[in-house]
Amino acid sequence: MTTTSQEAPSGALGIRTVLLVVVVSVAAMMAVIDGTIVTASLRDIGADLGAPLSQVVWLTVGYLISAGVTMPLSGCVIDRLGPRRTLFWSLALFVSASILCSVAWSLPVLILFRVLQGFAGGLLEPTAVNVAASSAPAARMGAVMSVLSSTINIGPVVGPLLGSLIAGSGHWPWIFLINVPLGAIAIVGAAVVVRPMDGAQPRGSRPDLIGMVLLPLGFVSVLLSIDRVGVSVGGWLPILLGVFGVAVLAAYGRYSLRGGHHAVLDLTLLRHRGFRAALLTMAAVGFAMYGQLVGLPLIAAEDHGLTGIAAGLPVAALGVGCLVSMTTAGRMSDRLGTRPIVVTAAVLTAGVAVAIAVSASWLPLSGLLSLMVVFGLTFGGVAAPTFSSIYRTVPPDRAPYATPSLFITVQLAAAGGATVAGLLVDHLAPDWAATWLYGSFTVLLLAAAGVARWLPGRQ
Repeated sequence: MTTTSQEAPSGALGIRTVLLVVVVSVAAMMAVIDGTIVTASLRDIGADLGAPLSQVVWLTVGYLISAGVTMPLSGCVIDRLGPRRTLFWSLALFVSASILCSVAWSLPVLILFRVLQGFAGGLLEPTAVNVAASSAPAARMGAVMSVLSSTINIGPVVGPLLGSLIAGSGHWPWIFLINVPLGAIAIVGAAVVVRPMDGAQPRGSRPDLIGMVLLPLGFVSVLLSIDRVGVSVGGWLPILLGVFGVAVLAAYGRYSLRGGHHAVLDLTLLRHRGFRAALLTMAAVGFAMYGQLVGLPLIAAEDHGLTGIAAGLPVAALGVGCLVSMTTAGRMSDRLGTRPIVVTAAVLTAGVAVAIAVSASWLPLSGLLSLMVVFGLTFGGVAAPTFSSIYRTVPPDRAPYATPSLFITVQLAAAGGATVAGLLVDHLAPDWAATWLYGSFTVLLLAAAGVARWLPGRQ
C-alpha cells in the first residue's frame, strides 16, 4: 500500500502517515514498556503476594522467554492474517492479558498471565514495525523508521519510572491496567488509519513448533536450576533440573543444525564467524541490560533509601545514556566499521562496571546516577553497531533468518540476567549484590570485547 495521495508536495509525511506512525509507535512502545515496567515493582508485588524476589523475578523471566520464542512466529501469522489483522489481534490479546494480570490472585497465576502477555508482546512489536514499513512511502522510510525506533528506545527510560511510581502508591495492579487506555488508543487509531494490506494469503511458511517447545523447555529448566540453588543448596532438584535442561538444549542444538533455516533459532548461521561474534556479544548485552533492570532499583532502594518514582531514577539514567548512544553509534559504525567501535565500547563499559562494583555502597546518589549515564553511553556503543552488523556478516538470503535468531538470543540471555540478579539481591546484602552483579557484567563485557574482534571492520 502507498499513501502518495496523502503526502504533501514537499515530500513531508502526510497526515495519514503521521497518524499511522503514531499509532504503531504507541503499540510497539506499549510492549517494550511492559517488558521493563514490572522490573521496578518486583519487591512490592512480592510483598503483597507473599513471595521472595527469586520467585517474583519469574514475572520478568516468563515474559521475556515467551516474547522471545514467539517473535519469529509473527512472520508466519502475518503471512496468514495480513499485517492489519495481526496488529488488531495482538493488541487485543495484549490488553486482555494485561487485565488478567491485574486481577491475578497468586504469584503462579500472575506468572501464567505474564507468559500470555509475553506471547502477545512478542507478536506486537515486529507486527507494528511491519505495518509501518508496509504503509509508509518508500521515499520517507528512513524518517518513519527513525521515529519508530526512537519511540521504542524510550521504553527502558519510561518503564522503570512508571513502575516505581505506581508500585510506590501501593496499587501494583495498575502497572498492568495502564495498558488498557494505551491499547484502546492503538486499536481505535489502527481502525482509522491502517488500511487493509496485501499478505493475507499463506505463503507456505510453517512455524517451527518443535523448536518452540524444546528451546523454552530447556532454558526454563536451566534457569529453574539456578533459582533452586539459592533455595536448596546441596539438594538434588537443582542438579536434576540443570542436567535435564542441558540435555534438552543439546537435543535442540542437534535438531537446529539439521533443520537449518527452518529452525526457530538457526544455529547453522554460527558457521559465519561474524555472526558468531554478534550473537555472543548481544547475549552479553541482553544479560547485562536486564540484570540491571531487575537488580539496580532494588540495590538503589536499599543503599540510598529511594522510594516511589525516585527508585526508578538509576535505571532511567541508564536508559538516557543508552538512548543517546544507540542513536549515534549505529551511524558511526557505517563510517568507522563495527569492530573498533564495539571493542572500544565494551572495554570502556567494563571499566565503568568495575567502578560501580567497588563504589555502589558508598557513592552518593548523584555519583551513582552519573555513572549510570556513562554506563549507558558506552553500553549503547556495544549494542547498536553489533545488531546492525548482522547484515554485513551473513549472506543476504540468510539475513531474514539471522534477525529472529539474534532477537531470541537476546531475550533468553536477558531472562538469564534477570534470574541471576534476582538470586543475588534476594540472598546477599545490597553491597555484595552490587559487587557480584557488576562483577559478572565486567567479565561478560571483556569477553564480548574479545569476540568482537571477529566483527566486520570498515567496508
